[in-house]
Amino acid sequence: MTSHVRVTPAWSSLRVAVGLGRTTVGVADALIERGASVDVLVDGAGADMTEQERLLTILGAYVSPVSSAQDLVGDWDLLVPAAAWGLDHPAVRTALACSTTVVSDVEVAWRLQHEEAGACPAPPWLLVTGDDDVDATVRMAQAMLVQSGVQACGLSPTGRPVIEAALDDTTYECWVVGVSPAQLHWASSIRTHSAVVLNCGEPGRWYEGADDPVRCHGDDLATVYHQVSHSCVYNVEDSATERMVEEADVVEGARAIGFTTGMPAVSMMGVVDEILVDRAFIPQRRDSAQELAAAADVPGGAAMIAPALAAAALARSFGAPARSVRDGLVAVGSDQTWRSTTDDPEVQADIRPAARRGAPDDNHA
Repeated sequence: MTSHVRVTPAWSSLRVAVGLGRTTVGVADALIERGASVDVLVDGAGADMTEQERLLTILGAYVSPVSSAQDLVGDWDLLVPAAAWGLDHPAVRTALACSTTVVSDVEVAWRLQHEEAGACPAPPWLLVTGDDDVDATVRMAQAMLVQSGVQACGLSPTGRPVIEAALDDTTYECWVVGVSPAQLHWASSIRTHSAVVLNCGEPGRWYEGADDPVRCHGDDLATVYHQVSHSCVYNVEDSATERMVEEADVVEGARAIGFTTGMPAVSMMGVVDEILVDRAFIPQRRDSAQELAAAADVPGGAAMIAPALAAAALARSFGAPARSVRDGLVAVGSDQTWRSTTDDPEVQADIRPAARRGAPDDNHA
């Protein structure tokens, strides 16, 4: 938590409501530090404050039960909902009915990181979303990048909150960020280097209250491809993700890269004779493939091959050499101190090889 105030003009004139949750505590803290007036809304508030609520009050927040939203909403400029608050949550409905802007914690993190980057540009983001395997994909992509010599930060929806990493003092060259469709629903500013939608399943309870939950869920997933500058990675075996790429508004020159657990076509990652191969990021992709790793190297076995290929596509889009794909997979599957939020520079230093990003690739398969 912060201990001083740093007034930021962009935020100091705002009154912001923040739904109390694991990923939003840091948002309340950060906005208070920047001079915003913050109302923290608590679901099921009891007669006595929790330690977390007392600390936020000490920092300068006004802690109120969600039931007070109707009385307070007229004063709000923004609402940052807790991650679990679906479209039918009373505070969300109240805010939307009063035309209050709603933004996710990830959107706030993006804005603060880029507003405060100063002379050093904010690191590019590689975004991962879908209904399954997001954490595993983030973990593998980060490992591949670290093995290539990149100082990469990996953040998954169940790990360290993005807002905390955005405001710490560690310098990263790249971020691999896993986000939920719900976080994307309230995000409009995020622009990425590359992004992947792993799969498109059925909308969950979060979408109850939407006019068309299936379409709303799909539209939210597709948000990751908006203004991608390098690679839009999609699941060849899930046609909905390919359609999202076809309809995306991207930066000129951005590529569509598929991944499949079968034989890959040009501009795809795939599997040939139990070998993970690349036909997307090599010059001779029309008539050859680059060997990346053996299927046996993938932690988690056959069920994790598709996420591993998606992770490889993201890492390769950022310049990781072919050999770092296998090295990253082995690192994740080993007994070393790997977890989905391994962004500790000391841990990275322990596993980083001497080679730097951009080293020559292995021979083509």
